[in-house]
Amino acid sequence: MAMTITILITLVGTALLCFAMPRHFALLLKRSLTRAQSHVLRAAGFVVLLIAAIYASTTMGVGYGLTAFTGVFTVTMISCAFLVTYLRGGSGA
Repeated sequence: MAMTITILITLVGTALLCFAMPRHFALLLKRSLTRAQSHVLRAAGFVVLLIAAIYASTTMGVGYGLTAFTGVFTVTMISCAFLVTYLRGGSGA
């Protein structure tokens, strides 16, 4: 159960960081991103990822929890990158 919650929290944090990028925000929501919105989304993404890391380390132990969080974060970042590339039409640029 702890791993599932860690995955969900990390996915939310990763999505917030993805939305903090102007190009991804415009692609997904069809409008432009202001500088203030970008800062808020970036800060919120880092805070949510910090919460996920703390949650994982408290529920699974520091060593295993941070290792699991790092693995989950890597998988969610790669998934978001592939998803945005797919939504953009498959072009690499």
